[in-house]
Amino acid sequence: QQRQQQQQQRQQQQQQREAFVERKAGPEAPRLEPRARATAEEMSLLERLVYPMPAGEFMRDVWTRKALVVRGAAARLDSLKANYLFDLDVREMLENTASEKIFAWLPGRPAAAPGETGQAEDRDGPIGSVELGSADNGMTAFESGASLYFRSSQRAADRWIPALTESMGLGFAGRYNDGDVRGEIETF
Repeated sequence: QQRQQQQQQRQQQQQQREAFVERKAGPEAPRLEPRARATAEEMSLLERLVYPMPAGEFMRDVWTRKALVVRGAAARLDSLKANYLFDLDVREMLENTASEKIFAWLPGRPAAAPGETGQAEDRDGPIGSVELGSADNGMTAFESGASLYFRSSQRAADRWIPALTESMGLGFAGRYNDGDVRGEIETF
């Protein structure tokens, strides 16, 4: 019976911690893996996004140097996808981008060496960037295998840029003097 009471108490404490995190970070913040929940109320948005990598390590080794892939349960990003990324519907993302221009990356064709055919299997040349005129052109390029890049929706930028700059200790950099959001979120 004492064991059951302890287990119930732990479950209640866990629920209280999760409710605290929900109030502090907002419902759209990525959910943590179960082993991180015990300290979630102490974690910044940056720490939650790069978990399990410590934020200090991210800032030292990754920030401005390379991309970071965070593996984990896809469900931790469900609310982010639903509320800010149109459930990853590319057409919706293109139609709601804050970008004035949409771009596609296309593989380049290296100069053929003697004896090479220049066929698709030989294409290891530099990647080229092509400006696309509309969301429809973006969809055509995407459906043809091109990699697109464009800005997120303004709604996503308004929510996440100030939150991330604040959690990185760069809160002053997240807004212009007039209060407008300063920065962009690129979508690839």
